[in-house]
This record gives sequence, C-alpha cells and structure tokens, in this order.
Amino acid sequence: MYKFTQQQVITNEQAVVDFINLHNTETARKQRFDQKVSIPKYQVVYQTSPLTKVSGLCNNQEVAAVTNNIEAHLIAELMAKLKVR
Repeated sequence: MYKFTQQQVITNEQAVVDFINLHNTETARKQRFDQKVSIPKYQVVYQTSPLTKVSGLCNNQEVAAVTNNIEAHLIAELMAKLKVR
C-alpha cells in the first residue's frame, strides 16, 4: 500500500493580491464607478507528493524474509502437532 498527497496551488496568488490592493482604495473605487472590472482568475495547478510505502511487500528481499519466518512458524506448528513414536 502506498500513499501520496495532492494539493491545489494558486500560481498567480501575488497578482490577485496586487489587483485587490490596487483596486480596493477609495480613489480606485471612485475612478471605476459604474465601470466593469475584469478580475484576474486564479491559475491553479496540482502538486503531488512522491509515493510513500505504507505497508506490504514490495521487493524480493522483503518477501524472502517473510517467507522464511512463515516456513519456520509452520514447521514448528507441525512438529508440535505430530505424534512421533
């Protein structure tokens, strides 16, 4: 099992903030009275983190280590249940 995160990032945030600061003064409001204003749209991109292994066996070494442990456990269980004369 792997996990990753994905988030939205606004790439033109400073341009939007500058627009708001420029147009949100008393003088600017008076100058644009009764005029249509073209507001800049947010430009959004997705940033994805690298995959991170959370659980599970992913390579031959991990599988071999677990296989050896399972084999030893099964042999021990079988030996305990067998009646040897």
